[in-house]
Amino acid sequence: MEVCRRPGDGEEGGGELLLGGLHKFTRYTVVVQAFNQVGPGPLSEPSTAQTMEDVPSMPPEDLRCVGLTSQTIQVSWQPPPTSHCNGLLQGYKMHYEALLDDQWPGVDEGDTRKTTALTALLTSLRKFTNYSVQVLAFTRAGDGVVTKPLVCTTEEDGAPAEIKVVVSSSQSLLVSWLPPNDPNGVLTKYNLYTRIVDGRDELNHAKRNLPSQHTSYESKGLQQHVEYQFWVTASTRVGEGHSSRVVAQVPTSRGQFTL
Repeated sequence: MEVCRRPGDGEEGGGELLLGGLHKFTRYTVVVQAFNQVGPGPLSEPSTAQTMEDVPSMPPEDLRCVGLTSQTIQVSWQPPPTSHCNGLLQGYKMHYEALLDDQWPGVDEGDTRKTTALTALLTSLRKFTNYSVQVLAFTRAGDGVVTKPLVCTTEEDGAPAEIKVVVSSSQSLLVSWLPPNDPNGVLTKYNLYTRIVDGRDELNHAKRNLPSQHTSYESKGLQQHVEYQFWVTASTRVGEGHSSRVVAQVPTSRGQFTL
């Protein structure tokens, strides 16, 4: 503690002392005692005062984030240490930005939110994209220290596009598709589903795994005048994505296209 005397009315008059080096946002009790050559006199009545608030001097702790879906991230944190809040916390500011290509951070791909909670849900994000997240606490005095950036990634997702089926022979159908427009990850395989329908009856249902490099499959040994339905999904390391639309065709002796 630092003590600085301010001039008063003289040795027998009043005066002021400036107490410095105190803790921020801390209540102090002060008493004054006069003394002379004979000795000290009685203590004054206690007087209590509190130093003013300041901004937090440490960032929030235990910042975490996890990708819940292909477009959603959950973020959580804990308050700064009590001894470093330096006031009454009014809330938190969380800033997040997409990290696109070689940009750090992405341009026009971020936002800042205010909250009084210790968690936040980020929605409508880019699929399979890295996001940088930072959080700070603030008091009435202003913003505190911001956390170091934490990178979190949205999950992978995606459906194959432009699926079609073509009659290749009287007992064969050729199914083809395009990779997902937005694969949101590295494709590991395709899952081709087949359903046989005779009138209102479903006769069979099958699934076939195909390498990720293949975007077509010829189904052979089929029955004529029976409807075959096909749809396909793409898989990444996370799992299976959304399904394409269902296409149908009936093997005949004359080739036809069904789009």
